[in-house]
Amino acid sequence: MINIKKTDFIKNRNSEGSSLAIALFFFLLCSLMCAGMLYLANSSARGVSKSLSIAQNQPPLPTISPKPTDSPDPTPTPEIDENYPEDSVAIQMIFNKLYYDYYGGFLAAENGEYTYILGDNNKDSTNQPQNLSYEILSYIHAYIGDTNKVKRSSDNLTAYRVFEIKLENMPTVKVTVSLTGYEDSRMTNGGNEGNHEGLNFKTFSVTVESKDHPDCSVVKSFTYTAPGDGFLYIRWSDGKGTDKGSKYFVIKNVP
Repeated sequence: MINIKKTDFIKNRNSEGSSLAIALFFFLLCSLMCAGMLYLANSSARGVSKSLSIAQNQPPLPTISPKPTDSPDPTPTPEIDENYPEDSVAIQMIFNKLYYDYYGGFLAAENGEYTYILGDNNKDSTNQPQNLSYEILSYIHAYIGDTNKVKRSSDNLTAYRVFEIKLENMPTVKVTVSLTGYEDSRMTNGGNEGNHEGLNFKTFSVTVESKDHPDCSVVKSFTYTAPGDGFLYIRWSDGKGTDKGSKYFVIKNVP
């Protein structure tokens, strides 16, 4: 994977070559993001180093978080912090993966459609999980009742977890996933999708930012809110007796 170095592109803004340098940078950025989307697509998280590197010491949920986007642009414009170009690319690659998997599934559920997020049935030669979206849900689903691992806000209205994720040859990003209306959520016992267990939620939020550079201006986030007084449901299945082949989560609008 291309390792962008900011010194390759950041020029003196007053030089006559600055416009060309900026144009070249955005061309390479878009090319890299397209390659990254292909790299992360169709359940392929092969670039995730050691799957998830999960933060052991959880910070408190921020009192003021980046303003969520209720209806994110389906083709978000690449953003760049000239001081942290590598972080900018890593943030957007991870955000795009999670946005298309989760937000797309939530919108489909509003129309009664089911979205399946496949698990680790296609591990690579290093035996690493292949789907980042599945791994995040798997952790929250497994530990939803353990407040040492899935934290609670001070008012106990929000459950959240902070993950650290590193793509190969890219900076580490911090991903905060939070849910409200989670009170009836609990780990699914077995693969029965028809029970009333799993993750039940009213809102589902994701924020992606730089881990090592908090002053990086590129912070990507979205919040999905179930329509009306309804809830959405994420159920785990071991895949036995289905055509999915192995473990998966299903996003739907009924228990």
